[in-house]
Amino acid sequence: MLDHDTLKALTEYTKGLSRTVELCLYAGDHPKRSELIEMLTEVASVSDKIEFHEVQEELVTVREGLTFKLLSDGED
Repeated sequence: MLDHDTLKALTEYTKGLSRTVELCLYAGDHPKRSELIEMLTEVASVSDKIEFHEVQEELVTVREGLTFKLLSDGED
């Protein structure tokens, strides 16, 4: 999905990360969800400081079929 140049740029950018970043995608139903999962997986692949997780959490209201949050060292 992401081209070579974009992945290379992300790799360079993320070399400066000092804290772990988690990309959390909540359960939901959206026609482009699989594409988003693919993209987030590719983003997470460029650095060991980036993690991608699909989350099943009942307390979160899913809007428009896609809801996600960004955590750094476990904090919003």
